[in-house]
Amino acid sequence: MYQHRHSMTMSTGISLCTWVFLLYCCSSGAWGELALDCCLKVSDTEIPARIVRGYQRQRGRCKSLRM
Repeated sequence: MYQHRHSMTMSTGISLCTWVFLLYCCSSGAWGELALDCCLKVSDTEIPARIVRGYQRQRGRCKSLRM
């Protein structure tokens, strides 16, 4: 009886870990599309004022957002 209960608990834990891992991977892929940092791409091309909704000047060096 103890062996059966232990294997069910272990399989439940493995299933939970698998789901957490898949959710993390899917959310990382979605966040990868967002330009959240100035260091992702730099260009000297001017952006027309009519399409700019706002901006924020970054102080200091660029920081990596990846974990």
